[in-house]
Order: sequence, then structure tokens, then C-alpha cells
Amino acid sequence: MTTITLRISDEDKEELDEVVEAMGMNLTTFYMVYTKRVLRERRIPFDISAPIDEEESKKEER
Repeated sequence: MTTITLRISDEDKEELDEVVEAMGMNLTTFYMVYTKRVLRERRIPFDISAPIDEEESKKEER
């Protein structure tokens, strides 16, 4: 078994603790569920995108 250490702000950790607790989990369970889903689906289970440059967006509309 491997241990992974993450750095997040105190505020984000506190909020994440509250959210996952409301789901009936702790942070370890949350990260294990996330990891298993990534391994099963072979993808990140949410969309990642960069903000669209407004100038570039206006050019595409023309």
C-alpha cells in the first residue's frame, strides 16, 4: 500500500471534509472512489477545458 500526500488550502480541505461527510464518506474513501473510477473508465470523470479567449470566440462567430 502507498501513501499519497496532497497540499490544499485549509479552507478547501474543511469544505471538502464537510461535503464528503454529508455523502457518508471521509477523505480517504472519497479519494479511493475517485481513483477506482479513473482506473475503471480510463479517464478523468469530469471535463477539463481552458477558458475561451473572447477575441478568438468573436472570430469563430463570423
